[in-house]
Amino acid sequence: MATVLAVDLGKTSCRMAAWSTDLTAPLAESTGHGAPGLAEAGGVTAAEASIVRTFGDFSAVPPPTMVGVGVPGVSAAPTAARELADRLRNVWPNAEIVVAGDAATSHAGALAGGPGVVLAVGTGMAVVAVSQGGDVFHVDGWGPWLGDDGSGAWIGRAGLHAALASYDGRGPATALSEAAREAFGPLDRLPSAIGGDDHPVRAMATFAPVVADHAGSGDEVAGTIIDSAATMLASAVLTGVRKLGTGRVDVALTGGLLKLGDRLTKPLVEHLRLEVDLVPAQGNSLDGARLLAERSDTLHEAALIRVAP
Repeated sequence: MATVLAVDLGKTSCRMAAWSTDLTAPLAESTGHGAPGLAEAGGVTAAEASIVRTFGDFSAVPPPTMVGVGVPGVSAAPTAARELADRLRNVWPNAEIVVAGDAATSHAGALAGGPGVVLAVGTGMAVVAVSQGGDVFHVDGWGPWLGDDGSGAWIGRAGLHAALASYDGRGPATALSEAAREAFGPLDRLPSAIGGDDHPVRAMATFAPVVADHAGSGDEVAGTIIDSAATMLASAVLTGVRKLGTGRVDVALTGGLLKLGDRLTKPLVEHLRLEVDLVPAQGNSLDGARLLAERSDTLHEAALIRVAP
């Protein structure tokens, strides 16, 4: 009996599921802490540690024969991605290891390995557009310092920036100031509170739901931030659509940030619905990691790192 281990390693959490290839329901599921991404200093070690630690909950699961991992930073740091694959082969020497970008696993899960455009948005964000012929295009996904516009980290940072601007008197009054104080302590120490966190990007992203809640309650500053995020995300999606050329293409929206609800998703969908065919995601990034591990004939294959046992 073959066992497939699927891993969705994000900057906030590490989600994992194991399947027997002859069963549709997973044998086990678990969630652990995330890692900062392969392009960051120490990214490979952090990724390996997170995966191994989360797999510790799977004591009753047979050793996997296939392992599919989606992780941020594969395209930016391909050497690090190869190193992670080699390290995981040492962990599971009898398994075939597949390492993919987290955007690729989100795309494969959402569109069952087929063509189209997928927005994957959580702590970070990326748009992946895949043509019928297998051409793959990426939009944004450049990380929190130079991109990921509209992501959870972007929303959280914008909310904290607005809180400090209000505190200084540079910006309008907003309930985000008191919310930031409750979450992180005195505002005059906010930069050190965020900078001193082991994962500052993740720390910023934890403030995104707070911004969305205050936007839903009518705070104008928070509302402007959420509306701007929706506009940025829609722009990235439409850029991906244009990269595929003429004709309408399937577009799916995925990722944990969509759990913020209608205050974000409603303006996002309104920006998109007149120009694209929105389709429900067929699966999530864990489903995509499993699919890429089990099959070598998808449109994503050329971008994967696949290491045989």
